[in-house]
Amino acid sequence: MRCECGNPLTPPQPVPTTPTYTGPRWPDFDPTVIIVIQQTTVIIEEFILIDIYTGDRFVRPTGTAGEQDAVKQATAWTLTVELVYRWGEFEWTADIVVNPGGTIGGTAQAVWHANGYTWTNDPDNWTGTWTAEVYCPVTVVGTIEDTPTGRMLHITPVPGTVTWSDLVIVDDPSLRDDQKASIESQIPGWMEGLFVETDLPAVDEGPVLATVNFGPEQGSATLTAR
Repeated sequence: MRCECGNPLTPPQPVPTTPTYTGPRWPDFDPTVIIVIQQTTVIIEEFILIDIYTGDRFVRPTGTAGEQDAVKQATAWTLTVELVYRWGEFEWTADIVVNPGGTIGGTAQAVWHANGYTWTNDPDNWTGTWTAEVYCPVTVVGTIEDTPTGRMLHITPVPGTVTWSDLVIVDDPSLRDDQKASIESQIPGWMEGLFVETDLPAVDEGPVLATVNFGPEQGSATLTAR
């Protein structure tokens, strides 16, 4: 016999007679098949359990019966930031972890689906509408701090080099090449302006949904403990 959960059993003992089987048999029962459980080298120091009455997670060290239980605090999260506004859609997702010393870190790839942005230069009296797929790697830095209302993540996204593809500019015939170049030169600044600092509760469960202010626009942030 074996334990289905994988707990190691004592070594098998030979039997003096041919075994017999009684009772109902499951469909894949085969008396000629032997399953051997190999001992693992992984040492489990603690178990993460769930209180069936409250749904809260807690930690129980191995070899204890509850006297050393502790609240399980998350140390890693998945963060998704999204903004849907009149100039398109902007989003990025990062896996954030707690580093030694109370700092946090993570990486992501941000995408801005720029759609129908109209650029107006009043002195030259010209307009241009453009669409593009704009990309930017993101490094997440910040801190985790204890506050009177609980742990908080102070999240600062740091953008990297901005690139774009599928750039289409639709304009009037008088739009000069230097004016087109002016639009292109400003794309990185527009993209980088979409990265804002935000404070979120360091939830031990999840997800939690919060509002993020992008200047006059409002987006959302979803934080889920991992």
